[in-house]
Amino acid sequence: MTWRPSVFVLIGFSASLAITGCSNSKKGFALKGSVSYQGKPLPSGVVRLFMNEDRVTVARIQPDGSFEATDVFPGEAKATVEEDPTARMRKMMPATGATAGMPAAAGPMNRSSLPSVPLPAKYKDPSTSGLIFTLKAGDPLNIELR
Repeated sequence: MTWRPSVFVLIGFSASLAITGCSNSKKGFALKGSVSYQGKPLPSGVVRLFMNEDRVTVARIQPDGSFEATDVFPGEAKATVEEDPTARMRKMMPATGATAGMPAAAGPMNRSSLPSVPLPAKYKDPSTSGLIFTLKAGDPLNIELR
């Protein structure tokens, strides 16, 4: 059996793809920010950032209105803000736990005491939210909803 140099090139190229992957080598960054509605911190909800190259990241809004998104890339992005999905699910589920006379679980997973603030529907769609930002590493993103 004779080995041709082209076989070695093909094997080397295949190995390099397997090691490095076929994806973009750019690394995202963490982005901290806050969300306020009518001048007050939004106590719960979800922020979605729609970035270039069809990249999307999601961050949960904390009780003080802050959020931290990961895998963020610099450049222009559209944002959406919506009610916390767990709050919507709680509204649809039958009463259990503390609401049925049993003690509520302690800790960060118990978000039932957080108020769910209804937001205008326009903020749930990136094409209607009007929330367009330029994202940069190290710059906080403060979203003000009116």
